[in-house]
Amino acid sequence: MHSDPILPDTALQETSTNRPSAGPGLRWLVWLSLGVAVLFAGRALALVDATSLWGDELSTARKSFQPSLAYLFTYLTTDTHPPLYYGLLWLWGQLVPDTAVFLRLFSWGSYLLGGGVIVAQVAQMARPLAPPRRHLAVALAVILAFCSPFPIRFSIEAKGYALLVLWIALALLCRRRWYQGGKPADGIGYGLALAAASLTHYYGLFYGVALAITDLTVPWRPLRLRLESAAVCLVAALPSLAWIWHSRRYLLEGSEAGEWIGRPDGGMAEEVLARALGPWPLPKLALLLAMGALYLVLCSRRVTAEAGLGVGIQRPWLAWLDGSGLLSGGLLVLLVVGVSFVKPIAYPRYFVVLLPAAVPVVALAFASLPAPASSLLRLLPLALATALVLTFWVDSFRPLQQGGVFQGSREMNDFRLLVLVSQDTPVRISPRAHHFRTAERLLRQAGTMNPAPVSPGPVPPRPAPTGLDSWGDLRDLRRLLRRQQPPDRLVMAETGGPDSVQRRIDPALARVEELGYACRRDLPSRPHLRLYRCHWPAAAQRLEG
Repeated sequence: MHSDPILPDTALQETSTNRPSAGPGLRWLVWLSLGVAVLFAGRALALVDATSLWGDELSTARKSFQPSLAYLFTYLTTDTHPPLYYGLLWLWGQLVPDTAVFLRLFSWGSYLLGGGVIVAQVAQMARPLAPPRRHLAVALAVILAFCSPFPIRFSIEAKGYALLVLWIALALLCRRRWYQGGKPADGIGYGLALAAASLTHYYGLFYGVALAITDLTVPWRPLRLRLESAAVCLVAALPSLAWIWHSRRYLLEGSEAGEWIGRPDGGMAEEVLARALGPWPLPKLALLLAMGALYLVLCSRRVTAEAGLGVGIQRPWLAWLDGSGLLSGGLLVLLVVGVSFVKPIAYPRYFVVLLPAAVPVVALAFASLPAPASSLLRLLPLALATALVLTFWVDSFRPLQQGGVFQGSREMNDFRLLVLVSQDTPVRISPRAHHFRTAERLLRQAGTMNPAPVSPGPVPPRPAPTGLDSWGDLRDLRRLLRRQQPPDRLVMAETGGPDSVQRRIDPALARVEELGYACRRDLPSRPHLRLYRCHWPAAAQRLEG
């Protein structure tokens, strides 16, 4: 068995003079938090198809449509992501229909499993505490792992972030068990989970590197254990490094990946906090810190050990930071941000990788707060927790639900609506025709390609002209015009941020109007959508003359 002077359970125990006898504790609070988590998870499931897949999700769908795993892996050599998530999604697609709902359900299942593993990690770290404090820590972990904006946001998104959180949580749980018990199975599980994380997203690889550095350099473990841990991290990184070498021509020479990522600044930090706390993160964080400081000041005047909440508790911050993996997570942030000043790779959504390490530290810190003598003062933490849950209920689901004119469009895209309202026109042109083709395929697979005309009166759909596969870009239109007379009408469509969508469609729109089409904008009240219905009056007159 490994001997670790920092991580043994006794480091977290309350002093013997103040430790209460075993009792029921606050078990009801754990059940209450589980009930709240069920509500959040159920609401996320109910919203699984409330919004359109956005651009990156449609790219995920397109990859999952590959005819075989071998073809998929070949395709991914020209992609910026490692293959594990897409390979698992392809296998999932062999069991379920290729629809947007089932694409997102894969993430929802990963979200449930990942949250469960995070809670198990907290329960293990809080085991030495008195029952009330242990139950309080577990209850808070349930709220943070299942109900906060970061995990909810990715719980029904067809991207690999929920799966990445699951692998990192498993790795950190196995790591702690291995350090305390010394069982080879836990060490193997640690390596396998890290390898899976690095093959799911390259931030998983970066986290493994940070873990290797911290595990190798910390002075409080035996040298042999430090070398073994670093070796596990190194071996776990080999599959991802092999994939990078296999895809090096695209990743290192011709890739345009990350060109949308800017250099680090204060705005990036604020956006990371916004994804964790919701809108207005800095005022929320300041309020939480101020209320916490006030609570500690008031409690320091008069504390008691009533209700089994003893005051003689040690708070081994270093043990929590190391045991949870947050110490390595902090190193990850420093490394990624430092590299990003040269080659930007720090993107706010990627920092969800820190969730499995941050939740245990926050939960244990909150559970170790002193217990006040005043019954009224005891209501302050409960009131703060209730307010936090209510803000999570409002803020976590805002991007996932269909709302007003623009608010409900996830990541500023609504491909589904444009496909539905333009299906009466056989020729449809877009700068991102590949996304629209994928969105249409998903809708047809789901059986939801029902007429939804914008103009009054139903218009029966017509097949696309020869040479145009339902959706095309400007080059497809030019090839079509070389083979046959111009179609009498066509649709130009694009979706995106209100500030960029017009710029994206303007070149194609100008070219179409140069050809002689007269175009008018439809859906003018939707700033994130551009839908132009174009007719051929001028060109038709010229051809007749």
